[in-house]
Amino acid sequence: MMIVEGANVTPESPYEVTQAGIDEVVAVIGGPPATSGEAPPTFVNVVLGPAIKAFLDSGDTHFAGVVHTAESTTYTRFLRAGDVVNTSVTVTSVRARPSVTQFEILSLVTDLDGQEIVRVNSSLICETEATE
Repeated sequence: MMIVEGANVTPESPYEVTQAGIDEVVAVIGGPPATSGEAPPTFVNVVLGPAIKAFLDSGDTHFAGVVHTAESTTYTRFLRAGDVVNTSVTVTSVRARPSVTQFEILSLVTDLDGQEIVRVNSSLICETEATE
């Protein structure tokens, strides 16, 4: 698949937010224990990880390196233990140069009813190598 504006990647399986997963992230970032079951804001990066990986693996180009140049996150609410969510990544803009491509992507986390929980707009600059 060519990664072009409008391309969308959605992992096949929903993501289940667990207290153990939240506790792991809290331990890494050194935050206070999440006794309320509410995940820290950065937990969205764990949840979106499979969708972002699927996006980077979906094209006909190998990405040798990826750098975030900008990101904004809008929450309807924070993720909580017990949430089962769907994720997706949609390309909103592509600017290609000989060895670097800049992508603007919109990543969404929704509940199983389709209600938006988190929206992440990101700019990625990717060093590219043509696959053979």
